[in-house]
Amino acid sequence: MSLAVASTAYYAMDTVVFDGGTDTLLWVMVSVPFGSVLGAIGAAARRPGAVGLLAALTVPAGAAAQMLLIPPRPHLTVTASIVVAETVVWTGAALGTALAVRQFLLQRRTSRTTTPADATALPTL
Repeated sequence: MSLAVASTAYYAMDTVVFDGGTDTLLWVMVSVPFGSVLGAIGAAARRPGAVGLLAALTVPAGAAAQMLLIPPRPHLTVTASIVVAETVVWTGAALGTALAVRQFLLQRRTSRTTTPADATALPTL
């Protein structure tokens, strides 16, 4: 709910102050539902198991998809800023993927070594 209110307030002020026009209405109509879905996915990223892994891979996968489908090279001339931008996005996507997979594997290893019965058992003397 707070996302909807914040987005609506931002785009309303953008329209009033900067004369955003019809693009502003389009962005608010897209940002509220997609932002809500991405928020729910972000909340699921902390869950253990495959659900958490898939949720954690959403942002790196989105970054990679954006680089492949809408690359920042609209011109034939490659500038230093384009190379830096591509490097940052690809590095961030790779690091995000590596961290998500690492967390998943650590959770799997921990769940295999510690069973609920072991966690509540009293130590033997």
